[in-house]
Amino acid sequence: MLANDVGNEGTQTHNMTFTPADLINYNTVDNNVSVTVNPASITNAEITVTVPTTGLAPNTTATGAGNFSIGMVSWSPNHYPFQGSTQYAAEVMLTANSGYTFPD
Repeated sequence: MLANDVGNEGTQTHNMTFTPADLINYNTVDNNVSVTVNPASITNAEITVTVPTTGLAPNTTATGAGNFSIGMVSWSPNHYPFQGSTQYAAEVMLTANSGYTFPD
């Protein structure tokens, strides 16, 4: 860890030294301090899902880039192959990487 690094996500204890400019009236103090590093928020996730095409099998893969992993795409209704004149909804599970979180 670098001298000015507070560490990874979580709470770490660091030793600090306070040296006052006025050493005649004030003392130098050494003390431990706790520093809490919260996970970084993911506020935007752009992913791409292949649109349903009549007669083709559902594509279960989504793509995107960010501090998250992308699970399989599930379709509702669950037709195989896709049918014409049908409205489909895609659901994709995103999982935040270590040190990141999705806000509530």
